[in-house]
This record gives sequence, C-alpha cells and structure tokens, in this order.
Amino acid sequence: MISATALLIDALQQAGLQAGVSVPGNLRPPYEFVTVERVGGNVDLYGKRDTAAMVIEVYEKSMLAAEEVAANIVIPLIVNLSQSVTAVLKTEITSHLDNPMPVGTSVVPCYEINVQITLEANYGRK
Repeated sequence: MISATALLIDALQQAGLQAGVSVPGNLRPPYEFVTVERVGGNVDLYGKRDTAAMVIEVYEKSMLAAEEVAANIVIPLIVNLSQSVTAVLKTEITSHLDNPMPVGTSVVPCYEINVQITLEANYGRK
C-alpha cells in the first residue's frame, strides 16, 4: 500500500521544502520546516482506496511567512497532486489556520493545513 505520509513528504521535498514526520530536535530559528502526520482515515472494505486525513504544519520565522509558504507552495501542491501522481485519486483541503506550536521552550509560528487525500491503495500491484 502507498503511504500517504511518504507521498506528501516526497512531494514537499521535491518542491524544495524541508519536510518530515516531526520537527527535528536540533531545529533552530528561522525554522523553515514542514511536518506531515496522518491523523485518521480508512481503507475501503475492498482494500482499493485509502482515504487519509492528514495534518501538514508549516513552521517558519513568522506567522506571515508560514501562511505565505502554505498559500503559495503547499496548498497549490496538494490541490494539484492528483494531476502529477497517478495513485492520487482526489485531494481536498478541509481547513487551514494559524496554529503556533511549542517547540522546546519557545512558541514557534506554525500554519496548519488539514487535508483529505484519496489514494488507489493497491496502485502498481496486480
């Protein structure tokens, strides 16, 4: 089965962003990092489609910078993913918001994007 998390991280890295499943412990200002986490979803009864609920967090030097990266790079990338990746059947941005996050002893500017992505679960298998 294709991992929605791995697929999104790969797409974000190809777009030139530092991305992973968690904020690295040694990350220092200006941060400039994107995390991807699966927070829900389901594979259909026949194992053909995986509908994943995902949270993407854009960490930046300011809230404005985080929102700009989200609006200019991350959201368009997600919206157009089904056109560039055959296994992606559908993507939907369900919400996005300012969501400053604690990292260590400070609060870091973070913009959160909630996404639903539907994948062909057995893509490439016979």
